[in-house]
Amino acid sequence: SQLRHVVSRSDHSEMANRHSNAEAFSTVVIHYSDQQQRFAIPSSSDVFRNVVLSYFCVRLENRNHVYLSRRDLTGSIILPLEVELLQASKVYDLQVFPGSRQQPNSCANRFNEIPTSNGDPKPPPETLELDEKSFQSRVVVVYDYVPTSHNELRISMGDVLKVTQRYNNLWWMGTSQDGSEGFFPTNYVKLEGHNQLLSTELGVEPQQDVDLQDDEYFDGYANLQIHWEMLRDTSRTRAYQLGITRLAPFIVGKIVMDIGAGSGILSIFCARAGAKHVYAVDASGVIEHARAVVAQNHLEDKITLIKGKVEEIQLPVDKVDVIISEWMGTLLICESMIASVLTARTKYLVQGGLMIPSHSRLFLCPLDCSDFYNEKILFWDDVYGVNMGCLKKTAYEEFFGRPVFSRTIPEAELIGDPVVIFSMNMATAMEDQLENILSSFSFKITKSGILHGFGAWFDVDFGEVDATQLSTSPKSSETHWKQVMFLFEDPPVVEVGALVSGVMTIERNKYWRRHFEVLLKFTINGNDRFWQKRFPVWR
Repeated sequence: SQLRHVVSRSDHSEMANRHSNAEAFSTVVIHYSDQQQRFAIPSSSDVFRNVVLSYFCVRLENRNHVYLSRRDLTGSIILPLEVELLQASKVYDLQVFPGSRQQPNSCANRFNEIPTSNGDPKPPPETLELDEKSFQSRVVVVYDYVPTSHNELRISMGDVLKVTQRYNNLWWMGTSQDGSEGFFPTNYVKLEGHNQLLSTELGVEPQQDVDLQDDEYFDGYANLQIHWEMLRDTSRTRAYQLGITRLAPFIVGKIVMDIGAGSGILSIFCARAGAKHVYAVDASGVIEHARAVVAQNHLEDKITLIKGKVEEIQLPVDKVDVIISEWMGTLLICESMIASVLTARTKYLVQGGLMIPSHSRLFLCPLDCSDFYNEKILFWDDVYGVNMGCLKKTAYEEFFGRPVFSRTIPEAELIGDPVVIFSMNMATAMEDQLENILSSFSFKITKSGILHGFGAWFDVDFGEVDATQLSTSPKSSETHWKQVMFLFEDPPVVEVGALVSGVMTIERNKYWRRHFEVLLKFTINGNDRFWQKRFPVWR
């Protein structure tokens, strides 16, 4: 992920000539990752202070050297005309603090790379929009917030923070009761003695940030890399292709709606299966690539591509006979794309119409992942003869504080039979069911070992009878979703026959609507001791 500039070295003289009557130029070096770029900018320009510094959360070594603290950005921004240095495919709202904007690397979960800063944890003072009155304020935390970068505070409901600086209407800085300092979101707190959220008092419109979250989500699908990853997942793509082929009798001569059409592959499968017409909807810029693919395959008369959110667009027809979508995310429902699919079903699907896929299930299973766990945690006990055990707690938080999602679980690590946590019939499921999913579970341990935690995966069916199935189980062919691991800090030893009982809660984030929080709580053989942990997925 790199900043890109449109002013080459050969352009500098021309640019300088245009401003020759105004001011001299100097060279500014922008460092990012292990690379750097040099730019000619007006010596007196305050663009970096007012725009680049505040947006990218950089630290300023000196007037001419800028170090980016964010390596995860894939976008750029458009600067004022006088300094044409950076090119952007999108102009972002500069009021969004860097910790809230990120671009993911994997389509298994588009929010899976939680960014970390590598420079000064705070933007330099000159980038802050200060409000002296706010320095005397204290705020009370209304919702738990898990930071996405190390310059943000971890806050819990009931905490009291002392405000030290105001960044903008969405993010302020403060100190917690333990002395930690960092940024916190204004929509998670209230001013002490006030009844409204701070963000509301500052005039932040709720829809404003919903739109920003959606922009973040859909921008993650605008590049070909993420679609290449999905298309080369043969388990996924072949399952859809085979499912459509087997369901062809229900597709021939019918109107189909493809939600989140992406590259257009599922729309093309449906057109080739005999659909009368396919309406392919996608809010991402990738739809322009899909348009080219459809044309190259001479299907313009069969497939109509519509750019926009399914909640906002209007189809040229009142009803469709079939809705198809690849909506599954981490833990099946994360990203909340399923909510859009259910909205479209209610609005457009005819009575008795076909949903593809038709059914889904989420599974949970106990794990002993000793090799993987020890590699990350016990490693610190003896590092080339040096005891670094004091770092184990920090290592645990960094490696396992959040779910592990980028690893395929070996079948040998399963120490019990999986259980279904919840299931959905896509013909009848409702969005409000996603707000809080509570499920009890019970496992009988089938292999002695250490219960490091639990693995989760899902499967979906295509049709009611003799259905094709797409499974992301460790016992099935690998998919780009892999599996999700929830690992505990103090894992217990378990013997064959032990009974592990507990509850799993999956709660939708009230603010970051595409994100969830998982609570896992369990005990062994009914003992009084229990293990409990909350896992943000992903904010």
